[in-house]
Amino acid sequence: PQMIAAGIAEKINSQAFEKVVATGPYVNFFLDKSAISAQVLQNVITEKEHYADQTIGKQENVVIDMSSPNIAKPFSIGHLRSTVIGDSLSHIFQKIGYQTVKVNHLGDWG
Repeated sequence: PQMIAAGIAEKINSQAFEKVVATGPYVNFFLDKSAISAQVLQNVITEKEHYADQTIGKQENVVIDMSSPNIAKPFSIGHLRSTVIGDSLSHIFQKIGYQTVKVNHLGDWG
């Protein structure tokens, strides 16, 4: 495995990376952070609100379970956290073409 990793590391075009290193049986890639950042920022500026638009979702549905607080127990900051995470995931899924359905079950009536 070490020899295979070393062979792969030698053959990879390292211009796209800061460096490519074989470490034991693994090949580690180190991105050129300044080059990648400049490219991403240029794409964001050029494409504006259409940056990263994709259609992989093909208008399929994705159900996002939000905080779903248990009304028989105290409400906590954790509920806000999971609601924010669910909303963020919803935006990401919408960006790649899915229709999202956000569900918040009020459970355990006791």
